[in-house]
Amino acid sequence: MQSAITSLKEELAKIRAGQASPELIEQVSVEAYETKMPVSHVATISIPDARTIVIQPWDDSTVKAIEKALLAADIGMMPVVDGKIIRLSVPSLTTELREQYIKEMKEEVENSKIVIRGIRHKMIDGIDATSKDGGVSEDDVKRMKDEMEKEVKKAMDSIEQLAEAKEKTLMTV
Repeated sequence: MQSAITSLKEELAKIRAGQASPELIEQVSVEAYETKMPVSHVATISIPDARTIVIQPWDDSTVKAIEKALLAADIGMMPVVDGKIIRLSVPSLTTELREQYIKEMKEEVENSKIVIRGIRHKMIDGIDATSKDGGVSEDDVKRMKDEMEKEVKKAMDSIEQLAEAKEKTLMTV
């Protein structure tokens, strides 16, 4: 369940909120050194202000490849090559974009909840199988199910808190 929550955090970080964040471009694949690798493996990503992302390649020969990868990734920002660095300006979000990003966020949240429900279902099946084998008393089965439900509720609450925080961030003008 914790890995589902961690995965949700990573996915939510990729959703643009009108603020510059390295997570917006970290996983863009760059064709460099005859292989594909994330931007974060070939350059330093920094945030000098709330609306700008600066990418400084470690090797000057990768500037064009990074620019090409950013254009191909269709991240909604135009890269501007300034000598040996690449700048991305994060545009302000329109109402339509905010609504679209909230919709994407809710889909990610629902996918995480589905994963948690699947885990709960497998755990219930495991507890029921153990009780059928006769190795566990009915009281122990009830206690295990109650503990499992508490953990599931805690995970669902955590997911809801992440969703509320991201939605608040997206709706902030």
